[in-house]
Amino acid sequence: MTSVGRILIELLKEYGPLCEPCLSHHVRMPVARVTVVLNRLRQSVAVRIDHDQCLRCAEFTQTFALVKTHEDADVVTRTAPASVRREDDPVCPVCLKTIEPKHAVTVDHGEVVHADCWGKKPVRRDPIRRF
Repeated sequence: MTSVGRILIELLKEYGPLCEPCLSHHVRMPVARVTVVLNRLRQSVAVRIDHDQCLRCAEFTQTFALVKTHEDADVVTRTAPASVRREDDPVCPVCLKTIEPKHAVTVDHGEVVHADCWGKKPVRRDPIRRF
């Protein structure tokens, strides 16, 4: 880890959540360089990115804060697919199977379905009551 990375971790530990301009001001580096270092840090350290109020400048913007685990940071990496939340996965209304990113999908009557299920009758439909 670079010295800039260590400084950013200490700043986020002490004063977080902070926005990129405030972090760049404290580190005395351009915002673009701070962004690169933060992206590199997120691979090993749990950093949550949120739209919140920066504690230094009081602006509502994208802020960065340290958290204990990658699950708390909502960070999904290719090496940790178990951190994906299963309850948020969409379900195909025709075959009732989970739609994963690797599946080909299409839209049928306003609903996202597997490409293989296009044109077939859905197994379940939300009932619409009309009075």
